[in-house]
Amino acid sequence: MSALHTIIAAARQHSRTTPARPPLLPAGTRFEERDIRIGGRSLRELAQTRTTPCVLIAPAERSDRERFVSVVVTTVTGREEPGPSCRTVHLSVDSDLDDVADQVTLALLLGGATDRRLVSSVVVGSGSSHRKVSALLPAITSPGDRIVLFCEGTVARSQLVAPTVDSESDEDWTGRCGK
Repeated sequence: MSALHTIIAAARQHSRTTPARPPLLPAGTRFEERDIRIGGRSLRELAQTRTTPCVLIAPAERSDRERFVSVVVTTVTGREEPGPSCRTVHLSVDSDLDDVADQVTLALLLGGATDRRLVSSVVVGSGSSHRKVSALLPAITSPGDRIVLFCEGTVARSQLVAPTVDSESDEDWTGRCGK
């Protein structure tokens, strides 16, 4: 066995024995049939009253890793079915996940799915680098559904919304302040 084979085998063994980090939930999280409540606040109502993506920051259930957990509610904008050689569904969402993809510990479908069959899914943000979040989501997840992402630490809404550039107002831009 070559050194390369040894390294690959050791890496595979390490990945099998390393426990996955458990999801970090906000204190007072209650899972209901068609909603998730955090500190008495309904995520379903939050998403209906505000535009997605929206963020709720709450104290963490366990304070050994992080003091706060950010809960991001985002809307599915597209679905790409897996090809014959792949079993992973690609879901596009209306938020830029470039800055927060590494902080996501859990992704859930909001609203309760009637189909209990889960499929391997990749949630792709609208950002420039198209960072991905892997998740097990119901097989019936489709455009218009809302996904809840639980993130370690604090996340600002400005990290999730790609800045819009108005090309008409930038025509006279000289590239400097002009003072």
